[in-house]
Amino acid sequence: MCLSSAEKRKQMTSFNRRFTYFRFLRIILICAGGILLGLSCEKQSTPVQPLNPQLTLNVEAGVIEAWLTVTTGEAEGMELLLTRDGAERLRFSAVAETTVVDTGLLPARGYSYTALLQQAGQTVKQTSASLATMDTTSHNFSWTIDTVGIFGSLLFDVAIINENDIWAVGDIQHFDSTGQLISYNAVHWDGQQWELKQIPVKAFPNSNSTIIAALQSIIVFDTNDIFVTTGGQVIRYDGNNWGQWIFLWTDLHDTTFGGINKFWGTNNTDLWGAGDKGNIFHFDGNNWQRIESGTDILLRDISGFYDPATGEEKIYASGFSSDFQEGVVLRKSGGQWEVLDNGVDGQLSSLYYNNFASVWTYQSNVFYVTAFNRVYKVAALNDRQYDVSLMLENENGIYRIRGSACNNIFVVGDRVKLKHFNGINWRHFSEFDALISMDCLDVKDDIIVAADLGIIITGRRSN
Repeated sequence: MCLSSAEKRKQMTSFNRRFTYFRFLRIILICAGGILLGLSCEKQSTPVQPLNPQLTLNVEAGVIEAWLTVTTGEAEGMELLLTRDGAERLRFSAVAETTVVDTGLLPARGYSYTALLQQAGQTVKQTSASLATMDTTSHNFSWTIDTVGIFGSLLFDVAIINENDIWAVGDIQHFDSTGQLISYNAVHWDGQQWELKQIPVKAFPNSNSTIIAALQSIIVFDTNDIFVTTGGQVIRYDGNNWGQWIFLWTDLHDTTFGGINKFWGTNNTDLWGAGDKGNIFHFDGNNWQRIESGTDILLRDISGFYDPATGEEKIYASGFSSDFQEGVVLRKSGGQWEVLDNGVDGQLSSLYYNNFASVWTYQSNVFYVTAFNRVYKVAALNDRQYDVSLMLENENGIYRIRGSACNNIFVVGDRVKLKHFNGINWRHFSEFDALISMDCLDVKDDIIVAADLGIIITGRRSN
């Protein structure tokens, strides 16, 4: 059959249309296949990983409370449940790390805690830990009172090595056998008697002349390793001689310098001093370094905790201004010091007074601070939040707090004289109420020494 030219053109046009359509459809199919293949490859190259939550639980016991530190990882959107002996105690949204204080426990009793990470009501991870609460300690002590120097001699610090090796330092005046008044700056107990000591103090840098000047603080690491300070000068005892005089100030015109009032340290390569004008000093075994503290308020006390197993170290310092208008609590956690509370806008600011005369700690997450006529226990819940509880109130002028654990804490002061906390309650030793005041204090296990105004009180637990 022959087709006309017009019919041939019409047939060719129809063919071209069909060819174009099928070619376009083929391109679409190829592209779609490529896209699907690409998506398939992409899905295979970056698969969705299931959550692998991490959970740890560390527990620390007190007498009637426990501190539970929980850390989590990859637990976004999950819930954390804490149980004690199988009973639910607390439920909250999981966070990276937090510390919970569980109260209402009994002394000398074992408890089992479990932390559970849950999602949509199902437990995805859990861990457990057990502890035994501490027992209370006895309030029963046998006491001795000794007088060193004439009345009015000042004692600024005491340090216990053991019951037969105790030191006190200050500004002590004593009449010799001829009636001449002699100056001393230390006194030592050897198990039998107190012996007055004259520790030589350099009169000037680069000078061989020495004087007997008042000593502000003492710290002992063992019988043959003792540090004392006048505030601006540190003197060290090596078991044979007092020497190695170090002047902390290098410029007499430096108006920001303030001498050390109190020592704290773990050993002779990690020694700290807190002093006037917010000054903090550190000794690394070779050199003393002045550290920025973030305050210029007079620092009156320093105390810290060191865990040799983990290397964790937390140190606190406290003080208040000479006009009683400003107070401060400092913390060193990690490499730097920071103002934890300035007595104005911190968690301790609501306290009755902000005269933070003394601070003490023996564990990583709790410290104790005095605020003129009160004692507070402060437990860290996380890096910036604290649980503050009142331990003692309605007392006048608490000057110092020290202890060996949360069930063996002492305070002394003006008209407070001497009190002991055994983990549950306080005992007031009224036999010392006739004394004017007590300003310095040290506690080591079953021994306690308090002193001031030439009077030294030594207590030994009798049962």
